[in-house]
Amino acid sequence: MKKVYHKFMSLLVVLVAALQANAGTWSYDWPISATKDKEAGFYNLGSDKTLTTQTRILKEREWTINVPEGCYLGFTTTSGQIVGKVESGVLPVDGFNLVSGSFEGKIKRVSVQSRVVASVAEVTVSVNGKAYTASETPSSIAGDKLVEHTFTSDDIQEGEIKMEFSQTGASKPFYIKKIEVEWEEEAPAFEAPVLSVGAGTYDEAQTVSITALEGCEIVYTTDGSNPRASETAIIYSAPFTVAETTTVKAVARKEGVYGAVATVQYVIRKDPGISFEKSELTVEWPDDAAGVYLNNPNRVSVSYQCDDNAVAYVDKTGWITTVEKGETTVRAIFTGDDTYYPAEASYRLYVVAKPPMDAPAITPDGGVFDEEVTVTFTATDERARTIWYVIGDAEPEVDQWGLLQEFEINHQPEMTKTFTESTTIWVQAVGDNIWSDVKKATFTVNQKLAAKFTAAQTEVSVASWHFDSEDEMSDWTVTKDTQWTMTASDYSYTVPAFTSVNPSSKYSLYHPYDRNYVSDAAYTPEMVIPDNAKVRFWAVFNPVWIYDANLQLIVVEGGSNGTVVWDAFRVSQEVAIDDAKWTQYTVDLSAFAGKTVELAFLYQGTYGEAVMIDDMEIVTANTGDDAVASIVTGEQIDFVDLSRGYPVAWEWSFPGADTETSVEQNPTVVYSNAGSYDVTLTVTNEKGEKNTVTRKNFINVRGIPPTAVIGVPAQAYYSPEAALVVPVGVDLTFTDLTEGKVDSREWKIEGADITTSADKEVTFRYTQAGVYDLDLTVKNSVGESTTYLYQIKAGQEANVWNIAASENPDLTSIALGWYGYYGGTNWLDMPAFAEKFAKPLAPAEISSVNVYFAKATVASADAPVVVSIAKAEDGLPGEVIATSQLKASELVDASETYNDPTVFMFESPVRVETEFFITIGEFPNEDGDDIAMYLARRNMGDRNTAFHQLEVLDDSYRPTGEREWVENTDEGGISFAISPRLTYIGGTSGIDSVDGAYDPEAPAEYYNLQGIRIPSDRVVPGIYVVRQGGTTRKVLVK
Repeated sequence: MKKVYHKFMSLLVVLVAALQANAGTWSYDWPISATKDKEAGFYNLGSDKTLTTQTRILKEREWTINVPEGCYLGFTTTSGQIVGKVESGVLPVDGFNLVSGSFEGKIKRVSVQSRVVASVAEVTVSVNGKAYTASETPSSIAGDKLVEHTFTSDDIQEGEIKMEFSQTGASKPFYIKKIEVEWEEEAPAFEAPVLSVGAGTYDEAQTVSITALEGCEIVYTTDGSNPRASETAIIYSAPFTVAETTTVKAVARKEGVYGAVATVQYVIRKDPGISFEKSELTVEWPDDAAGVYLNNPNRVSVSYQCDDNAVAYVDKTGWITTVEKGETTVRAIFTGDDTYYPAEASYRLYVVAKPPMDAPAITPDGGVFDEEVTVTFTATDERARTIWYVIGDAEPEVDQWGLLQEFEINHQPEMTKTFTESTTIWVQAVGDNIWSDVKKATFTVNQKLAAKFTAAQTEVSVASWHFDSEDEMSDWTVTKDTQWTMTASDYSYTVPAFTSVNPSSKYSLYHPYDRNYVSDAAYTPEMVIPDNAKVRFWAVFNPVWIYDANLQLIVVEGGSNGTVVWDAFRVSQEVAIDDAKWTQYTVDLSAFAGKTVELAFLYQGTYGEAVMIDDMEIVTANTGDDAVASIVTGEQIDFVDLSRGYPVAWEWSFPGADTETSVEQNPTVVYSNAGSYDVTLTVTNEKGEKNTVTRKNFINVRGIPPTAVIGVPAQAYYSPEAALVVPVGVDLTFTDLTEGKVDSREWKIEGADITTSADKEVTFRYTQAGVYDLDLTVKNSVGESTTYLYQIKAGQEANVWNIAASENPDLTSIALGWYGYYGGTNWLDMPAFAEKFAKPLAPAEISSVNVYFAKATVASADAPVVVSIAKAEDGLPGEVIATSQLKASELVDASETYNDPTVFMFESPVRVETEFFITIGEFPNEDGDDIAMYLARRNMGDRNTAFHQLEVLDDSYRPTGEREWVENTDEGGISFAISPRLTYIGGTSGIDSVDGAYDPEAPAEYYNLQGIRIPSDRVVPGIYVVRQGGTTRKVLVK
């Protein structure tokens, strides 16, 4: 039976039926880019470049391009059609051509707009093999600008149009922007032939006959070409079969005169050929499964359907999700398209039950025991993956399928449990979508009362090195020409040898200072790192000079370059250490558990400073009877009761602890003095029976020197050129925030109403303007520590910001992927940014603002960038009280060194007495604009002073035209490198105007821009503040 999908019924289809002249103009200018429609031009990006011919229907006309092998084809609305070489972007000198035979009528004119950058390039046009001319020449010369070539002929032709493009010399891509064809057709001498089958869509081959006026010969084509001029034209003699999609064009002729052309298109749809590889599929419930593979040779689009969704569902890929046991039919359905007719394939699906799974075996399977009992649970079914279990007397809940509802999971099919008291356990073996029944076992344990305990900090030593003999170091390896050695000497005249920490120490591992570049490593023996392992070691180094030649601890696995797990410079920066002292460091090695590695101390760099290392130990957590708890003075220890026999009361004894007794079950205790200490626990049960245990030397407390830390006044400003900036004549409170035990302290104060103090908090006021240091020294029985605030500017003009000196080396910018920068150009509707400043400690004036840019590349050179001072209103930028403006081209890129600011000057100093903001924006945001401010980036929840402006959106998320300020909360704590130049009102001038004359013979004191004093023999190229004689000035050392 004939299947007809869609048919345009007419036995008299004639496209050119009226016996009159016909004319027109056809043009094409590539109105859409290939990214939107790859059929709107010639395109082969990502395709096989060995193909040399491509045909497209451009504005209802068929065109074919013929190119050399390896050509690239593409098109855009701006450039039009592009033809070039893939590997070099050039066109081969042989050229290419464009051909169309779909115009019926004589071609009067062909116009081509094209361009090419080449020494010689030509465009030629022929119609029906006859050359057309441009300006009385057979070809037109292309140029590097868009050129329009117009071709005409005195003897106009009907037939194939062929445009040829060629070039010699420097070969470049061709660009064709527009083609225009003007044609005309004389009034036909007689009507077009009639085809017996009308145009339409058919699902089987059609037999077509053609009739015309008596005495006429019929000529037709089946390739869509013009039968009046095509070389493929056929003289009609008998009906013919159309078995695939074809355009038939027919014309009648008599004595060399042609009539009108009839055009009929037949779409012959084919069998899509879909079928399933198997006729049935069995799936065990409740498993899901891939359905039967669908043979789909023509890649038609199918949908899947399951006849009974109470049994299973099938998704768009054919994947089966079972619902319940049963059987149903799964179908793949194709609804048909212009090429293939509708079809369907199916298979039978059977959803069956899984074979039951055995419950786990329990050994022993319950009972009464006088001591603790160890029980093994084994899932014997090979399909089991885990064991689920519940411990408790109440019977656990299960769901409708028999699965436990609230449970613990053992991720292996076997587990062992030790019960020290009476216990009921419920277990279930579970596999992939299969499970056993729940099994119960009860264990009655009549256990005797026994005191037992541990501590959360208990551990055992896996390996240790004290560096006290050559034999102990015999299995270490070092790099060639190493300078690593062992020494008994003091580190320096202020830092004694390690015997000050561990009196039994003899030597320490030592690497000296070297003016030359060194890369020197000392490797431990190879070892397997256990679970929960840590490495502890003591080290001493100068945190100021370690920057130049750094010390790192590296884990080396399998000959690799290693992973840095500890970095002396980074550690110093993070905790703001600025003096040399013995310090214990702990590094987590859990990431390397089970791996065979070496640990290596790597000393690398130039200059730097000497380092010492001692008492290195790898430990792992342990609760065994041989474990000890190792802590340092001032650290708390958490005890854990492990007693058996149902105690109801606990009595603890901690000789030497800050609190020596406790009746809590799990107490927490602090030890402030070094030493080894016993711990005793006595437990009592309901019968009044007691049991006592003492663990000798269970607590090992190592004394450590304190680490001096100075807490600064909350409203004091940091500065890029000093430690702090404060006013004169205002009370300032500094706090001792030392880490570790402190037996005594001493503050040394310059330029203030007091010169020294031993209090934890010290309050003083500076009596005159100047630049001063503040020292804090703390001591205990183990050692001492000193820290300094170098260059506190009192009552002087200075740049201030919210970035501490320890953060300066890590200033960065925040890139937001494709969306630009936080604190710079961006496409996230953040036009402006703001930095918040605390209320000054005294009234002050701001004369300018320095902004440090990490990037300052601009295309919008004249775009204004505005810096403003704004009052704080409800914690956000409010009323603007002063502004300064620069062109974007005037911004300074400080990426080489952030000592190069962009300075925004105000017309006159601006008075501030309350909290205020510095705002900046808008940054230009055109192509080529790439601007980002430096900033200090902190962890989530840390101090934040950065804000940004956002577009206000309505309920439909459309911009309202208004903007609002928002505090940064998404990027962690941030402070922008925005630095107003501030003078406290009433103070004297600062670093540029100090009483006294410059004395070149006076000794010079050098300070870096973080306020750290640098010995004159250690000065390297850079910017410094130099104090000499009666003057202080900034200098550049080259």
